[in-house]
Formats: sequence, C-alpha cells, structure tokens
Amino acid sequence: MRRFFRGAVEGALLVSALCFSGCGASPNRVEILTPSPAEGRILRIASSDEAAPPFRRIAEAFAARKGLRFEIIPTESAEIPALLRSGAVDAGVTAGGLPAGAGGGLSYVPFAHDAIVFLASKEAGAGSLTAAQLRRMFKGEITDWGVVGGKPGPVNVVDRPEISISRRALANGLFRGDFPNARRGFLMQNHELAVQAMRTLPGFVGFASMAGVTTGQIPGVLLAVDGKPPLYTGAGEGGYPARVEYGLLFVKNAPAGIRDLADFLLSWEGWHQLATLGLSPASKDMSMTTCHCREREGTFDPAGGKSALVGTFTIAVVPEFDAIRQENRYAAITQRIADGLGVRARLVHLRSYRQVLNEFSEGRVDAAFVGSFIYGKLHRRMDVVPLARPESGGVSRYRGVIVVRRGTGIGTFADLKGKRFAYVPDTSAGELFPRAKAIEAGGAWPGFFSTVMKAPSHRSAIDLVLSGAADGAAVKDLVLRREQASSTVARKELVVLSTSDLFPENALVVAGTLGEKDRSALRSMLLSLDKEKEGKEALGRLGADRMIPTTDEDYTAMYALARKIRFPMDVDP
Repeated sequence: MRRFFRGAVEGALLVSALCFSGCGASPNRVEILTPSPAEGRILRIASSDEAAPPFRRIAEAFAARKGLRFEIIPTESAEIPALLRSGAVDAGVTAGGLPAGAGGGLSYVPFAHDAIVFLASKEAGAGSLTAAQLRRMFKGEITDWGVVGGKPGPVNVVDRPEISISRRALANGLFRGDFPNARRGFLMQNHELAVQAMRTLPGFVGFASMAGVTTGQIPGVLLAVDGKPPLYTGAGEGGYPARVEYGLLFVKNAPAGIRDLADFLLSWEGWHQLATLGLSPASKDMSMTTCHCREREGTFDPAGGKSALVGTFTIAVVPEFDAIRQENRYAAITQRIADGLGVRARLVHLRSYRQVLNEFSEGRVDAAFVGSFIYGKLHRRMDVVPLARPESGGVSRYRGVIVVRRGTGIGTFADLKGKRFAYVPDTSAGELFPRAKAIEAGGAWPGFFSTVMKAPSHRSAIDLVLSGAADGAAVKDLVLRREQASSTVARKELVVLSTSDLFPENALVVAGTLGEKDRSALRSMLLSLDKEKEGKEALGRLGADRMIPTTDEDYTAMYALARKIRFPMDVDP
C-alpha cells in the first residue's frame, strides 16, 4: 500500500467571527445564548478527525460570540474519554456515538447527524455503481472506469484505516461487515489527508461526509449505490448512505464555556449553524432549523380573544432546494413576519414534502410555504388555507417538466419505458405529472419504469440525471431554469421532453385553526412587502417582486389532473 500523504493535522486557535447566513441584522432578533464571563484560559477540545471540519466552523461562530478561544486537537473518538479523565482536554467531539469506555462521570450530548457516501472524481464519468463493483474496486479487481460504464481511465482508490468511523459505518451498513481494505490505492490516515488526496488524484473513488461534499469542502460526484440515490433522506434506513452521529463529551464539572457550548449546539441558533453546514440536528423532534425572534412575545393580540400568533409562530419550508439555499431564500421573509406582527417566528426546514402533512396534523407548525399538490392534500384533510404566493417578472405559476440528458437516445416520454426515473414525491410537477404521463403512455405507476428513485427535492432529481444515476426525472420548470442559469452543465446537457399545465407557485398556507382576523393581518403584511425597503430586500432573497393573493380556486388545474388519474387527495394511495 502506497502512502500518498504523510503528517498530522495541527490544532488551530479559532477566534474569528462567522456570519449567520440569512438571519440579517434586525435589532429585534433575540440572541439565544446568555453571555457568561469570559474564560481565563484557552478551552482545549479533542475532536474526532471526521467531526473536526464542521465542528471548527461551529466553534468559530460560538467563540466569536462569547469572547472565548478554542484549541482543536484531532484524535480518534476512542481516545477522548481517557483524555478527559486525565484533564488534558476540557471536552471532546466524537463521531459514531458514545465511545466505548466513556462510563460514568462524563456527559454526552449528541448534536448532529451526517451521512457517509461514496464519491468519484467528475472526470471518471460515473454516477452509479453497485456494492459488488465497489468491493471489486477496493480489492483491485476493477482498475479502469470504463469497465463500469465510466470514461476509460485508471481507478485511484482513496481508503481509510479500519478504525475510521466513516469506513466502519459503510462497512456495517451497506456491506454488512464485508468491506475489504483497498489492496491497491492510497491509505489516508485521517479525514484531512483523504480530502487532500481526493482534491489531487484524477479518477479517484472514495468515501466522505455528505455535508462536506454538498457544501463544496470536498470535491467529487456523489454516487448512487445499488440503485439507492446519495440522498440524506436514506441515511440509516437501508444501509446507504450510512449515518454518523456527532456528539459533545465532557466531564460533569466542565468549565462554564463548555456547558454554554452544549446549550448552543442544542439551541435554535446552533441548529441554524448546523443547517448551513449541511448537517441535520440530532434532536429527534426537529430537522434543520433556525429561529428569527423578537425581544417580546405576544405583542400581536388582535381584539376578539386568543390568537395563534401570540407566542412562537412556526413556518415550515419544503425541500425544493437544499437547506442552505432554502434558508437563504426564506429567512428574511420569516424575519419580516416576526418584525411586522411582533411575534417569535421560527423557520423549520423539512426533509420531505410529506413531512408537511405530519407537522400540520400534529400541530407542530402554524404555516408553510408549499407547492400545489401538498396544499391540495392539506386543504382536503385539515382545511389549511392559502394566503399569498410570490410573483417574479409577472410569473406566479410553474409547470412540471420531464428532463433527460442529451445524447442518451431518449427522445420521447415513451422512450423512458423500462428506464430509471427520479421523481419528487407529493409534488404536482414531480409526482402527479409523471403519474399522468405514464398512464397516457399506456403504462402504470411505477411499473412503467424499471426503477423509480424518490428524490427529496427537484434539485436532487436534476442531480440524479446529470450524474447518470437516473435516465430521466420530473421536476419543476422554475427550479430547472435556476439550475441552468447557474450551471453550464445543466444548461448544455438537460433536454425537456414534456411539459405540464400551470400550477400556482409555492404559497404560504396557514392552519385552519388560525382565525380570520389573524389570517387577514398576515395576508395584508405579505401583500405589502413590496411597499417597504426591508420587504423588498426580503422578496429579493426569495427571487420575487411581490406577493399576490392566493385562494383555493387557483388550484383548479392540479385538482383536475388528480381527478383525471383518480388520485385520492384525502388519503394516501
């Protein structure tokens, strides 16, 4: 086994500030953390090398706010309990759950989940492999990408030692314990060196954190494995992607700064920071979240009794894009609601469109920005009411489109029969439309295709086509246009086969329990955003010129399509 790099990652003093994306600088925003006296010494943190990259970013933000300094010392998770008991460090950040030997006297706070995926260099030309092919690559039996449908060229395997948490997670999940060590390739002793190797080696295949890849810290193309797409929603459910837990470990009498850090990791601000890094908070009750608050709660109390807007008003957004882009788009609107109505407003990033149904039915959200199909289900089942939707350049509606990659020989929807297809469940563009097209082509759903892949967002469905993991996909045309405007590959490679009728753009809908007076106040505030400076800025972040009124009658085309294919709106088929 050759060694490509040598050396260890040095600890770093983290003292610089990190801006919170999308939160703005409203004077009404409440800081979640209560300042405590600055520590008189540097706080030393031992961190698993896999957890270190995201934790450094979190520590930078926290340290700048608290006037503290941290020294991050990379190590293995298994070594952290002994370092804590010896007093060598003040806390540890572990990967893979509570390490063996933690025992009594230590407190453990799980704060985030990440997903471990296989990835390959872009020039390899591969987007999907089987577990058997990966096993043969690591055994050195497949040494050329052309053998697995990629571009001819050598396969350079980037591996990690068996002690690596990422490796163990993949081995136990996807390979059921039978994941061979690379017999030809490059053994990287820690995460940082593995990343350096993947940035340098052409034609590499390796594994890494999904958060690192999606935030641009790690290069490469995420690989589907055995038909399972590289999407976070699959983490921990079927072995791929593999899920890894990050946790904070400390002694019972830890310094005040460490206890404050634990509180920060479990706060709305901490969850927001995790979301911007592509991580999911470990809390079982919340997904990627942030909080946009006022100093006073309950200041919006119209005459006529108790208002649902007194206290915290929770707004959910569906995963039309990844959480980072959705945060950037909707955070300012959420802040305007908080400032305009005098309430605490909380923005919740949901992992799937269907989760909106559960959040509303269980009373965890008061409103949501949703597409037409989910709105129809919410309206029929829970009497949810639409208020307003964005308009840009006179456009406030969208179409569903079927896209394929250029040069595949697929020229019509009928050509997709027996092919791999990606769709976005519970969306008009991503599910209702392709269901109708399959029926029109004389097939059934999903049997018309050889394989169907559930994508959590329209952007993810586009990525599956571009990577080669899917032969076609159904997506929202507005999302496709945004992707093509920002990506030369998407602009040149994607071809539209079919287009649907028009559906209303994602509208803000509210729970039926919200009184008419409150609905009217919220609607008026949204419709007047384009009349004020802060409102125009918030609309600009959303990519809109203004908000326009929206009623149930605007969804006629969606209802008609659902009736045409006999899709039940009040129950799941």
